[in-house]
Amino acid sequence: MGAATEENREICIEAGMNNRISKPTDLVYMLQKLMQYMRQPSSE
Repeated sequence: MGAATEENREICIEAGMNNRISKPTDLVYMLQKLMQYMRQPSSE
């Protein structure tokens, strides 16, 4: 991961995002992250 990408990730996390997936997308990684957040109970 390059410095620019790491900086972008930090900006996203500071803005309140839980995670981010950059392009090109690894389908397996993306599905793992989706399942991770779908299993978490809603905060509402």
